[in-house]
Amino acid sequence: MRKPKFPWFNVGVAVTTFVVQLLLSLTAFVPTTQRFWHSGSSGEFYNRLTIFIGIQLLLLTTAVTLILIKGLKDQQDSFSEMRSALPLTVVRTLNDAEFYNNFRAAVAAAKNSVRIAYLATYPPGEVPDRNRKRYYEEMLELMKDRSTITFKRLIRASEKNRPWVMELLRELKGKANVELAVLTRDLPDEDDMPLTLSVQVVDSDKT
Repeated sequence: MRKPKFPWFNVGVAVTTFVVQLLLSLTAFVPTTQRFWHSGSSGEFYNRLTIFIGIQLLLLTTAVTLILIKGLKDQQDSFSEMRSALPLTVVRTLNDAEFYNNFRAAVAAAKNSVRIAYLATYPPGEVPDRNRKRYYEEMLELMKDRSTITFKRLIRASEKNRPWVMELLRELKGKANVELAVLTRDLPDEDDMPLTLSVQVVDSDKT
């Protein structure tokens, strides 16, 4: 995957829009354009002011539209690059219920191994979501019941996660098919990183 690029296009559009708006604002002070603002009646002045404001709004709308279109194209390019690098990758948009149902179904159908990384600094139960709560409860039961499947769970170390980790250790005591590890160095507790993605890999290999 390529490294994120600096958004030169967005900056260029923003700077160009700002410069054009600034030049339009200066027309009232430039001798060659001053006469545009001087009129014989107040009605004509306000008509010209309305045109001026309309041009400003049009510039802003055009700039925002161009940036959004460029962002959408970049996203599509990223998805295409991901599919090219990983031909079996499928990218789908899911709501919360579908997301957790798909994850649970994948684990239930696993044949060899399940690897799960949880990288939030707070435990799952801290989020008041019914689908999320059920997913983690069912995942714990699957880890207990599916003794022929190797489960490897990586959890980010934090003060808030500590009680949850201790609870998992008690619940999974004696389960030889389950490995539980805590990530302590790469993501320090004080660095929240809310956009960090947790990952679940099912049957990537037989290890």
